[in-house]
Amino acid sequence: MTTLASLALSAESLASRHAPATGVPPLQKTLAELEAEASRLNAQQQQPSNQRGEALLAQSTFDARALHRQILELEQRAEFAQHRVEADGRDLDAALLARTDEVVVACIEGAVADAVEDGEKAALKEHLESWEVEKKRLLEDVGLKELKWETPAQKVTEDMQLTTVQSPPRRRALDDDARRHGEVVRRLNRYARLDASDRRRVDAEGGLRVASDFGALAPRPSQLSVAWRVVHAQCREDRSFDEALAAFPGQKRTACDAVRFNASKRNDNWLAFGCRRAVEAQYRDYVDAKLKDAGPSLRTQVMGVATFDSSDDAARYAAYLRWRHQLPRETQDMNVLRNGEAAWPQLYAALRCGGARGGLAVCSAEPAFGVGLQRACRARAAYDDAVEVLGWAVDVDNAQKKVDETARELESARRACAAEHAAVLASGTTTCPYYASCANLLALDDADLRDERVQRTVEDFCWHALWFATAPSGTRESLRRAATQWGAAHFDPDGETPLQYATVLLLAGDCAGALAHLQKRRLPQEALHLGLALDAYGLLEHAKSSTTDVLSPPKRHTTRSPFGGNGQPPGSLDEGYDLARACLAYARHVAAADASIALEYVFWPRHRDALVKREVSYDDFDKSVLGDALTSPAAATVSILLDTRAYDVICGAPTPASGRGRGALDDHLPPQLADQLIKIAARDAQKRGRPADAARLHSLTGDDVSVLRVLVERLGQVVATTNDADRTFWLETCNDFAERRIAAVVNELRASDDEELGYAFESLLNLAQFFDAVRADACSDALRSLDATRFVPSTDDSVGPCLDAFYRRDPTVQRLLPEVLGATMDVITKAYQSGRRARQDARFASAAAPGKPRLHDAADAAAQDLRKRAALLVDFAGLLKARLPDDVHARLGALEAMML
Repeated sequence: MTTLASLALSAESLASRHAPATGVPPLQKTLAELEAEASRLNAQQQQPSNQRGEALLAQSTFDARALHRQILELEQRAEFAQHRVEADGRDLDAALLARTDEVVVACIEGAVADAVEDGEKAALKEHLESWEVEKKRLLEDVGLKELKWETPAQKVTEDMQLTTVQSPPRRRALDDDARRHGEVVRRLNRYARLDASDRRRVDAEGGLRVASDFGALAPRPSQLSVAWRVVHAQCREDRSFDEALAAFPGQKRTACDAVRFNASKRNDNWLAFGCRRAVEAQYRDYVDAKLKDAGPSLRTQVMGVATFDSSDDAARYAAYLRWRHQLPRETQDMNVLRNGEAAWPQLYAALRCGGARGGLAVCSAEPAFGVGLQRACRARAAYDDAVEVLGWAVDVDNAQKKVDETARELESARRACAAEHAAVLASGTTTCPYYASCANLLALDDADLRDERVQRTVEDFCWHALWFATAPSGTRESLRRAATQWGAAHFDPDGETPLQYATVLLLAGDCAGALAHLQKRRLPQEALHLGLALDAYGLLEHAKSSTTDVLSPPKRHTTRSPFGGNGQPPGSLDEGYDLARACLAYARHVAAADASIALEYVFWPRHRDALVKREVSYDDFDKSVLGDALTSPAAATVSILLDTRAYDVICGAPTPASGRGRGALDDHLPPQLADQLIKIAARDAQKRGRPADAARLHSLTGDDVSVLRVLVERLGQVVATTNDADRTFWLETCNDFAERRIAAVVNELRASDDEELGYAFESLLNLAQFFDAVRADACSDALRSLDATRFVPSTDDSVGPCLDAFYRRDPTVQRLLPEVLGATMDVITKAYQSGRRARQDARFASAAAPGKPRLHDAADAAAQDLRKRAALLVDFAGLLKARLPDDVHARLGALEAMML
């Protein structure tokens, strides 16, 4: 490795070899001195020895630049040695080595800094990606799966259509799912606004069917569709009850009235019966799906072609269980057959899929099931039909007699079935778990007796509890207690299926708790629409009656779930669910995309009152102070109107005669209340500093006086400013208003004794022309416009009237006094100075032609008029009881001095 020391040594040896031959002195000179000395020697000696030295230098591959670098390094070494203490043991090599270490350390530190920066960039990228995922989820929660911006169409501005100078905001497109949900809410509100006769006509054509419409929008299969099926059956929107109602001769209620009546009367058996039908229909779909998939195998391998009956679902399902090795050994040992397959699994499947009437279709023609069990099944089917009829009947007394009669028959049949079951147990025969379950269900023996080989799922457990809850004197209290005691962590341990626990709460009758759970688990849209359907039928309102006694856990928390898992400490759902607040929150989210749909959510609590035949209250819409937009529908409507600026959609398009057409707001409020709400929005827009929106909203209500007041206030702010776009817009708006509406407004002002507002509007328009003429240096036009305003005196007789008129003027015009005085002084000064040269020329012309008329008399008269105006202006400003800026007083004094 070449170092500075080796380079210096080679340079010294080179010099020592060539010194005797050429007479070169020792290297104690710089390169420049060396080159000068070599030139001098070359010029003095032209001998052969010189040629011999050049040849030797050429043969030694002499490099002058390398020699120059070596000499410079030697000089640095000498300089370094002079300034460095030799006692510390370091030289130039050590210094260079230390410098190298510093460079290496700096490089390492730079690499570390680059690595830290790269890590921060990677973390930021990961954070942004996670935020995109979170944002997408939030948008899905509010019904906006993606932000689709629409370019607003360019519309030709109609006459007398007040718009702001700023470009209208771009609106987000509502996704199809949220739009379809909004249409369902719109149909719901439209149904609620109907009178009783029209509502009955709609019910005859198909009914309210809000749960059916919402449920059709849920993805299938999904847990959400299961929850909607529960609501759908509980609200009696299906036709599974037609068989029970067909034999009832009396008058029936509509579905909406029936559900509301039973919810208000706390007829929990009737509501629980609907939930039980939903669970049975879900299990029937499950069985149908299994039999459809296994149909070819059952026909050829399991049952055989000879015994295969495609219409006997019970036998085929028992064969399916046998084929899948899901039948217990006790079932096979009991050897009770129906159509060649085990009989008791068929009966349980029939009860599980179709209730007592489905079980009756299986056991009625088979003596192997026993007389007592058949009687109990028949009695239970009759009791279920009577309970269903009771919920629909208008004549409750006669229907209640039928229920009591069937209840007595059910009690007698239940006792006979229990005795028959006890005899089988006493015989010591090994019993089938399906037989034990069927006998326990039909005998109504023990609600807590469940076999895990038969009831294996959450739905099986809920159906078992609902079977006993729909029996005489049965309630869903035990199911509610179990659901709240085990808590959400039991049904949804990983937090991925919150709808499963909500469905259990719906089956238990705790609708408010189910919605609160969904909202807590970040499913507000699903909770809202489930709540709207339940509230339309009155189920949510009366679900709040779940008291602390019903939901309070037992003293011991060691209860074990019958379908696996350890019992959780009891949870509490006492936070409830505020549907009205949820409607307002969701409406604010969707308003940016569709304001009309947002109003449907805002006004649902009002229309719900009409469904329960209560007088609709609009007290909060009559108040001048509306309150918070999160709790007040009126305040939320105003907020949506001003935030979205969808005036044509919400209020209606403006009409040429100063009014509005029909808008979305008129579907929910009477015309007078709608106009009052628009006026409140106009005042709020004025407070927010949006006068153009305030003027437009006032014009939509036909209040031209309020429009004029906004125009006067805004024109007073911009009339004296530079001629920018804002001033141009307001001048054009005011001129358009003056041409179209001022005549009608003047009559209103005279009737209301508020004529000074009209005078202020006229004065501001003239002042606008005055300021325009001042900027254009048109002095005569400016003074003419100023005289039209009668703001400052132009003659001696007008000083007093101008003073009196000033004190009566609108404050907006009074505040323009300093600007008007300053502009007037500028006009007088310019006119006087420009006329001075004209007067001199006129005098010279008159002196040159003594016989002709005096040409300077007109110029002198104009100058005298300007002096008179200046004096009157000074006197007027001095007589005013108004505080003027100091510069105005100074300019008035200068004007008076110039006119002397």
